[in-house]
Amino acid sequence: MRLALSEHTLDVNERRCDVELFDWSEVEDYVLMLTGERDYQFHAIRDLMVYLWGGVYENVTELARENYARKSAIQQRFHSEAHFLRMLPLPDRLSGVCHLATGTGKSYVMFAVAHLSLLLGKVQRVLVLGPSSTVIEEGLREKFKEYLYGARGAELKAKLPERLRHKVIRLLNCNDFIEESSIVIENINAIYTRERNGIGDLFDHNRGEVLVLSDEVHHAYSHLTFSGDGVDYDFDGDDVGRQGDSRDERLWMKFIREEQSIRRHIGFTGTPYNVDEYFPDVICNYSIRDAIDEKIIKRIDAILKTEADDGDGELTRTQRFEQIIATHRENAVNYAYRDPQGRRRVKPITIFIHPTQAAARNNADEFVKVLAVALRGESDDDTPLSVLEGRAREMVITVVSQLGEAEYKQKLEQIEETDPDRVGGRVEFIFAVNKLSEGWDVDNVFQIVPSEQRVFNSKLLISQVLGRGLRLPRQVPAAEFQRRYPTVTITNHERFASHIQELLDEVTECELRLSSRVLTDPEQKRHKHHFTVFNLEYMPAQRLEDRTPKELEDTARRELSLTPSSEKLGLKVTYLQGTRHFELSKDFFTVDQIVLDIERRFRNTVFESRHFDFGGGVVFDDVPDADAIERVIRRAMDKAGIEGDRLSRENRQAIDLHFYQFLPKSRKKVIRENKQGRLIGVPTQAMQQSSTRAGSLDHDVAAFISEDYAGELGADNRFALHELAGGQDQMELGIDIPAGSRTEFDPAHIRQVLPTRRLYAVNPSLFRTPQGLVIARYEPERQFVFRLIENARLIGSWVKSPDSGFYGLDYEYWKAGKDRVRRSFNPDFFIRIALADYLLHLPEDPKNMGVQRLREIQDGGIEDLILVIEIKHDDDDSEQSRAKADYGRQHFEAVNARLRETNPVDLQPEYRNDTNQLYGFRILRPGEYASWFGRLKTGLIAFDLDVPENNGTGH
Repeated sequence: MRLALSEHTLDVNERRCDVELFDWSEVEDYVLMLTGERDYQFHAIRDLMVYLWGGVYENVTELARENYARKSAIQQRFHSEAHFLRMLPLPDRLSGVCHLATGTGKSYVMFAVAHLSLLLGKVQRVLVLGPSSTVIEEGLREKFKEYLYGARGAELKAKLPERLRHKVIRLLNCNDFIEESSIVIENINAIYTRERNGIGDLFDHNRGEVLVLSDEVHHAYSHLTFSGDGVDYDFDGDDVGRQGDSRDERLWMKFIREEQSIRRHIGFTGTPYNVDEYFPDVICNYSIRDAIDEKIIKRIDAILKTEADDGDGELTRTQRFEQIIATHRENAVNYAYRDPQGRRRVKPITIFIHPTQAAARNNADEFVKVLAVALRGESDDDTPLSVLEGRAREMVITVVSQLGEAEYKQKLEQIEETDPDRVGGRVEFIFAVNKLSEGWDVDNVFQIVPSEQRVFNSKLLISQVLGRGLRLPRQVPAAEFQRRYPTVTITNHERFASHIQELLDEVTECELRLSSRVLTDPEQKRHKHHFTVFNLEYMPAQRLEDRTPKELEDTARRELSLTPSSEKLGLKVTYLQGTRHFELSKDFFTVDQIVLDIERRFRNTVFESRHFDFGGGVVFDDVPDADAIERVIRRAMDKAGIEGDRLSRENRQAIDLHFYQFLPKSRKKVIRENKQGRLIGVPTQAMQQSSTRAGSLDHDVAAFISEDYAGELGADNRFALHELAGGQDQMELGIDIPAGSRTEFDPAHIRQVLPTRRLYAVNPSLFRTPQGLVIARYEPERQFVFRLIENARLIGSWVKSPDSGFYGLDYEYWKAGKDRVRRSFNPDFFIRIALADYLLHLPEDPKNMGVQRLREIQDGGIEDLILVIEIKHDDDDSEQSRAKADYGRQHFEAVNARLRETNPVDLQPEYRNDTNQLYGFRILRPGEYASWFGRLKTGLIAFDLDVPENNGTGH
């Protein structure tokens, strides 16, 4: 089984926190404001602060022992607990590593831990230590300044308790006098020269403890070994006499281990590997896979094989460069994210990674020649190749330390510039060595080319290389990502594809996963349990408002610009995600087609002015007809060097956008406001997929399948189950439960498949859900599913809703009575009860008020009861949960009323027979399960339902 990073994380038990030492509620609002919707940052800050100051653990050894006892993955990785503990680099400290994938904002977590530790008086000095990189140091300092002294800092202060708001925290470096209540940001160089700077005063033992936070801590760990008999710490050689990175990295770890003022140390990294070995002391983990799934960073797609249509031979270097340029051009179109005026917000770049400076320079020189030939299609045929090579060279920079910084530094710093007339604006390709990595926080890398296997042959190197392209473009509105989500392509050589695939799978945590999907084949027995629920579409109300004079200004770009598209190269490319065929001759449109569409649009529009200036002397004093439109397009084609009568999809879009800007703007603009809209059907067949790591089944997560799983689950789930079981035979056997043993489920109908995994196989006739596999993410959900199965004869069908996407409900509440918070949630369970069948299973008792009420409901025309359940822990009585209860109840009351008011003919045909439903919503906690299911068995559940007055039953 692949290494699952989540299974090797040392989880901090925050429930054991001593609130007399550290009360999280004091700073929770502050952290919520700092992290926003990035829950992983919130959880990382909470776990780190509880770990450091909550009095739960004396050192990392205690935390490691606790996790070793509960996590089989750690037990399997190490020979024994003693062996595991010997691997800890700092076993006698409260130490550990916070792993946040590159581009997910680890610097903000670092800031929060440093700032709050000082504000709460836990320490008087915090050292933020980084590698010997002024880029990293300067970047951290700017972020910390903004959150200490800038506008953002002022907002955050308002969320602190009054006693903490006015405490002054200073931001210093080693050249300053080190005062109390200060954060010192320095690189490792300051450590081995500390006799000549203020770092020595920082660690004056008479001044107490210093909290140290190490950024890019994999440098400090790089000479450790987490295999064999124990962690290797042979740093007593001639380290001081060495030069360069090796000395810095060795002194870093030596310093942390030997400095007695450091009792607490947290390292931060996006690459928690020493070559291929995962660090043993990771206490917060937010992996590349997590960040991709939650759309915090770009997707990753690596090339495994490339075949040219004209032969099976290996691509030449020139052909490889042409392929890279073609991908780059696609990126330039796909990920420009143009604003309404057609200006690109993003200039995608390609970066080549090399093992040596000489390789970077040589490849850059060859690439410039190929790029110049490619540019010929964008210029007049008689443009000298030397001129084109000059243009190509302006698009390329080579970043190696032997070149003078003046040759590339400013261009590199302004690589996101989109204006070609400004510094950095023309650069689109970067040739660099491995060390162009940390601290280079650009977000417009959309293609990475590892030039040789040795720059991509370990998990550490792959993580570092990937990190250069993962960040989402900051200047692009989030809504644009819904339309086109960015992907970074790894254009590697196919010779080392298999090795890359294996390593990429592990680094991106493409581990064994179990996916919950609905059954789609009507021939499958449990497909019959599909049903429809109804939601309200909260439609925006509209009102008109006058546009401002500025909004009515003519901002049209006068000249149409097109891009040549080659039709001569066809490639079959096998990616990590599958095989795709690129036929550049496909998906083209004739000029006549494009002209006809645009001419029709102009013909059907009323214009106040009939004067059109399309730039370059192309002016019309009447609405352009087909001939005029074709003249504009042909002129742009001529200028771009496009011959023939066909244009690519990208050029068609450019043409559409160009002509669209000449259509008249309305003097009014629409202001949209939300209000309750129409009733909409939501079929369970449309339920989105959700997934969980297979390794999580030995913790809080549980998975349920039917005994017919072999014919219901997809190949991916069957493979994951087979791997979990170590063989299909073990899946079939399950656990032998002695007769008379007490269990939390009925072993006659539910089988725990594996002894160490919360995986259960259920009698198909009692597993009344159309989902092939059900994921219960918390213990209360697991217990609720057991009871649904136990009471299956009373229930028609049910679904476990995914966390998002299926049935969203908006709600809001006032946090602590002062902050208005707006969020949304998906109720956990939807349970359909066929009323006629349900009544047959209830005891006949004339005194049973529940049965009487159910018959009244039935007489009012109701056929199905829909019980909507949100599961909470017993001790959860938060403002958020109370708000969910209020908004959920109001929403389903409105749904019930709308169902009674709506004529079925006003709905889509497939939902017209489903309207005779009555909904009830309930927040349910484990302590209430017995009572709730008791009410279900007797019919008293009827009193949980809101019956509209026009149902004829009264209240």
